[in-house]
Amino acid sequence: MDKKLIYFVNNNLCTKYGINFNYSTMTESFNLHLHDFYELEIVTRGGCVECLNGDSFEISEGDVYILTPSDIHNFILPEKGGHVEIFNVSFYKEYVAYHIRECLEKITTALVPKIEPEQYQLIYQLAKRAKEGILSENASNRAAAEHMLSCILCMLLGMRNTVGIKTSNEKSRVSLILDYISKNYCNDISLSDTAEKFRISKCYLSTLLTANLGKGFREILNIYRMRQVTNELLLTEKSITDICYDAGYQNYVHFSRLFKQQFGMTPSQYRTQVNGIVKM
Repeated sequence: MDKKLIYFVNNNLCTKYGINFNYSTMTESFNLHLHDFYELEIVTRGGCVECLNGDSFEISEGDVYILTPSDIHNFILPEKGGHVEIFNVSFYKEYVAYHIRECLEKITTALVPKIEPEQYQLIYQLAKRAKEGILSENASNRAAAEHMLSCILCMLLGMRNTVGIKTSNEKSRVSLILDYISKNYCNDISLSDTAEKFRISKCYLSTLLTANLGKGFREILNIYRMRQVTNELLLTEKSITDICYDAGYQNYVHFSRLFKQQFGMTPSQYRTQVNGIVKM
């Protein structure tokens, strides 16, 4: 499967009060991707393998889990006959209650609680009702929708049997490192800084990331920086120079070269061409 990374900009998410609901059906594998919002995934039919931060787990009907902005993931389906249907709730943490926001910020990797069928049905029904409310023109209905989402998150975060996907020390460390990079990429962080932060050698850190994600520190750092760059190119009117430096790049010429290597066009061309597609 193509390893090229997809940077998601959820235009609906930015215009629908910070929360977006979507049904999606996949019949073929989906590329590596990441985004700057949280995702609540409710698997409604079928199943597949999801790869998350270099690890894999199976998802199937009845599963519910939360993905964080630091997670790099993709879906793998059989070449023939595979399918999975997911009811997806995308949201920014600013649109949930403060105490829940604090809990979300402590998550360093996706959470997959072991839920009973009755719990699954309750969560699914609340999510569907919340979808109706968020699309309403009535402010009270939208407020109720946000409250329903908070209730779902509260249920999932409060379950004693909620566990992270990563179980081994190595996998847990990878998730913590990704979380650190995702929260600090705007600064001038380096392989040495990060290794010192986690009290490991630069060599071990580099090997750890490459073995689990197939990418080195600099590539991963660039992934998070480019995510911010593409978001701001499409969703703001900031100058490209400001976008470059705000994302953590120290040299505009170097940034431009990296951008063209990744997307096959300049940042200015990307802003014009992709923005036209997004707004269609």
